[in-house]
Amino acid sequence: MDESENKKRKIFCERCDDEITSRGDLITILQFPVIIAAYHLTCYSKQALGWNPRLTPLNGIAMIWLIIVFGVTCLIMFAVTHLILFLIVACIIPVLRLLSWVMVERILPKS
Repeated sequence: MDESENKKRKIFCERCDDEITSRGDLITILQFPVIIAAYHLTCYSKQALGWNPRLTPLNGIAMIWLIIVFGVTCLIMFAVTHLILFLIVACIIPVLRLLSWVMVERILPKS
């Protein structure tokens, strides 16, 4: 998809159905059946009252820490047990983060 096609494609908030115009106002979460759902910052804060791990933003700092901690833990478990399952599990969160960027974030301008 080139730059002109990205400009034509619009991202809409799952809660209020308004257009999201920048990455600064974007929160993406894992949500079925759409896989990656986009929210405005304000809509997300209304949606996620309290802590709910199901609503952890894929494009937030918490997800980066989760990738690091979970990845290191899985790699250590792989080194100890030699089960390939731990390498596969270690890839799940980074793949979700990559999907968030490919499907939603790269389309929007940074500011």
